[in-house]
Amino acid sequence: MSITVYGTISEIEATTPPPPEPPPVEPPPEEPVAAQALRDAVPAYRAGLAPTLLEGEEPPQTWVHVHIVLNPPHAGELTIECPQTQVGGMLVVGGRARVMLASN
Repeated sequence: MSITVYGTISEIEATTPPPPEPPPVEPPPEEPVAAQALRDAVPAYRAGLAPTLLEGEEPPQTWVHVHIVLNPPHAGELTIECPQTQVGGMLVVGGRARVMLASN
């Protein structure tokens, strides 16, 4: 099933990807207390290593944040954050937006 809605873009900006959610880590019962303390103290230990940036370097802005006000008969607003490659390059503030939502 899919639905298509139309609206007007009220805001668009380049952004960085959202940080990955760390996987839930349940220490085995026999794990030493020191290992558990290390896991709690170092978030990167749980989330995996993130790419390191040089001092003063900005993360690449490969995502976009788009805010869309829906046209009638629909009411409301949508906020979409997705990779820039997943949206058309012609998006501008005040432009028309077509959003297709699908469920599988």
